[in-house]
Amino acid sequence: DPDPDPRRVSHVAFTSGSAGKPRGCVCTHESLAHYCHGKNTRMGVTRDSTVLLASAHTFDPCLGDVFATLAAGATLATAPRARLAESLGSCLAESRATHALTTPTMLAGVPAAEVPRAARNLAVLALGGEPMSPALAGAWLPRVACLANAYGLTECGVYQTLSRVEHALDADRIGEPLGAGGRLLVAGPGGDGDGDGDGDGDAADAAALLRALAPVDELRFDDAAKGNERLLELWIAGPQVGIGYACDAAASRRRFFVDARTGERFFRTGDLVRVEARREPPGKQKSGVSLRFAGRREGEREFKLNGRRVDAREIERAVLSSGLVSSCACLVSESNAGDGVLTAHVVLRDGS
Repeated sequence: DPDPDPRRVSHVAFTSGSAGKPRGCVCTHESLAHYCHGKNTRMGVTRDSTVLLASAHTFDPCLGDVFATLAAGATLATAPRARLAESLGSCLAESRATHALTTPTMLAGVPAAEVPRAARNLAVLALGGEPMSPALAGAWLPRVACLANAYGLTECGVYQTLSRVEHALDADRIGEPLGAGGRLLVAGPGGDGDGDGDGDGDAADAAALLRALAPVDELRFDDAAKGNERLLELWIAGPQVGIGYACDAAASRRRFFVDARTGERFFRTGDLVRVEARREPPGKQKSGVSLRFAGRREGEREFKLNGRRVDAREIERAVLSSGLVSSCACLVSESNAGDGVLTAHVVLRDGS
């Protein structure tokens, strides 16, 4: 039933604890309900479904799976966390799960010989939290009826988009918003959200930022060619956007915005995307665009590795504290297998 006050706080999910300064993302009943309804609708979760709870209870996807599954009247299958980590394939097979949502890192731990048995009952397998490699997508695509890529941020209530993967090379595409009212927008990746440079995010600066946004669903086909020439920053708008960071008004002003005219909420993700041309199936005249994830904007030093958000600055400070190096830059690159590799590039001090 509709909550009498949809803006009432549902929960606070903490993220980015690796940086030593966890941020509490304040989510509302409206945000959580919108996610649950959108997830069940897009993934086809019904009373006859069995959803394997494949995320740790400290991750927001766990909360989303619990409430969405109960809302659909479906069966929630659980297993000890240690067993999930050691033998996810067996857990999928023994629970006869029809739906599962996990990270690429967790799924990559399933031995190739176990994939057919693990996927036997799966109707939808969704991966999120970090980029899905083409190799992993290729291994599971022939085995499941639907392989999907989920994208989202804790600040907006678990995941905000879902994209059906049709080809292994499309594994990193960002899909359509979950549920009605959700919107994706893009803008140039420059600036800190404050025109005067002092970081206070006043009303005039916020209004200017919102006016510069371009809704993705209104981009013309020829705009996609321009998008390939540069990276654009992704924004999320609609009922899934939370109401800020707990006890951190300054950070909230830099990332969360409200349209004074309509009351619509916006979140500046800091993620960069490439806008690519997408032709509709034969018979449809309309051409569209799709988004491909391309990392974080300049100045944003956080990234996802093994499903966890990592702050490069924290690692660089630890390396510099050794006293052996004069400078350090921490980066994530892709290995030959498509996995994320964390690397610290250093300049040694004289004599080290």
